[in-house]
Amino acid sequence: MKYFLLLLSFCIPLFSVHAQESIPSIGFGELAAQYMIPPPVEEQILPVLKEGPNSDGSLSRKYIEVDLTQQKMYLFQDGLVQNSYSISTGLDYPTPTGKFIIFNKALNAYSGIYHVWMPYWLGFYIDPKLHASFGVHELPYWYSGGKKIRRPRENIGSPHTGGCIALDIGKAKEVYAFADIGTPMYIFD
Repeated sequence: MKYFLLLLSFCIPLFSVHAQESIPSIGFGELAAQYMIPPPVEEQILPVLKEGPNSDGSLSRKYIEVDLTQQKMYLFQDGLVQNSYSISTGLDYPTPTGKFIIFNKALNAYSGIYHVWMPYWLGFYIDPKLHASFGVHELPYWYSGGKKIRRPRENIGSPHTGGCIALDIGKAKEVYAFADIGTPMYIFD
């Protein structure tokens, strides 16, 4: 039953993310060598607030903050919130918490596990148990009978993914433009 539920989540892509654009691809061997051990998570206790961001903008000059309880994402630059978004995070498999960095980007990544496209992909974690990348991306889509089908937009604002962080149509493009490779991301429970 657990495996059946994971199949419905449509979010955990394979290590080798295929890009439609001319972004250089990273092979499994290179990626595994660099990211087999996830980027270090800082063991620090950060205060959790009830509404709004958990930090005051001082964690880095530019960073992404995610609050799993609120199902919200905040973009910080120079100590100020630049924007905030409703998100959908892990239901069948938990979205990891801690400090991460954006380690790859693709305009349109493909999950070979779920056979879905994930626009505006920002990879931030590789799960050592699943051997799968987790990322921030737009609601995934696939083709059936020649028609493009998306996950329901109503899923945004509550956990419905397999561990990734999904944004609504158009919102992920804004986050993609904001983030660079190396941008820190803090995920709070």
